Amino acid sequence: MIYQTPKQDQIITFPALANRTFGDAPVPLAAAASSGLLAQFSVISGPASLSNNVLVLLGAGAVTMQASQPGDDLFNPALTTNVSFTVAKADQAIAFPVVPDKLAGDPPPSFALSATASSGLPVYFDIMSGPAVLDTNVVTLLGGGMVTVSAWQPGNSNFNAAVTMQRSFNVAKLAQTISFGPLSRQTAGDAPFPLSASARSGLPVSFAVVSGPAALSGNIMTLTGWGTVVVRASQAGNAVYAAAANVDQAFYVVRGNNMITDAQRLADGQFSLVFAGEFGRSYIVQYSTNLEYWAPLATNVVNGLGVLELTDPSATNRSRSF
Repeated sequence: MIYQTPKQDQIITFPALANRTFGDAPVPLAAAASSGLLAQFSVISGPASLSNNVLVLLGAGAVTMQASQPGDDLFNPALTTNVSFTVAKADQAIAFPVVPDKLAGDPPPSFALSATASSGLPVYFDIMSGPAVLDTNVVTLLGGGMVTVSAWQPGNSNFNAAVTMQRSFNVAKLAQTISFGPLSRQTAGDAPFPLSASARSGLPVSFAVVSGPAALSGNIMTLTGWGTVVVRASQAGNAVYAAAANVDQAFYVVRGNNMITDAQRLADGQFSLVFAGEFGRSYIVQYSTNLEYWAPLATNVVNGLGVLELTDPSATNRSRSF
């Protein structure tokens, strides 16, 4: 007579699995059945897959694995054993090349930013400060100054957010110069006249009287006396152009023709006066003590300023008319 031997029970030993990080290498699985039969594995839940008892991590999250042994003619199926572990998100880094300095007004005024994340995820940009605007990754310069740009990547279900990177670059303003030609000599009493100057930038030029007998309203100059007038042309610049170097021009305002001025008796009793006439012409100055008989005092040619300066050394403490 033949008796069937009862099947034996078996148990599975499935060691704990260490936590992993997304991107780690595949994990070989090992479990032992007390029967000596081969254990079988399956993914119960989580972002992972199996290939010949090798666990491949597909993403971050909690993974639960199961080990089983279905038994055979001698052994009953083993109770399944589950092991869980966590796959953490991976870190990522941004590579953001240095942005070279720019020159305001250079064509084209726009350029593209470029940066990459080690995760392969897209990188985003922001203007932190400075004269520029951003459209996706294209920067458009608005003028001169320091511009700071940030590059960032927020991460996803498998990657942590990257550390934000910043790059700063300088946008230099364009230089400009002023063309302001010499001003001709004027005569006191002449009508107001316009000043003219131009900046290489095309921006408007401003004028100011530095010194001398003149006043300005816009670019219209009005003479208020005689003497040397110094006029300054300036251009303050804007977002694109730096301020131009000031340009000064001087001219002389002569007294009106045939005019005696500054007549005065000096401390020693002598008499002095200034006569304004036409440049280059010769004038005879006469004096009289009674307005009836006249005698010549001097014959002089008016100098380059249109004036003749005279002193009568013999007029000490005596009244004279000229």
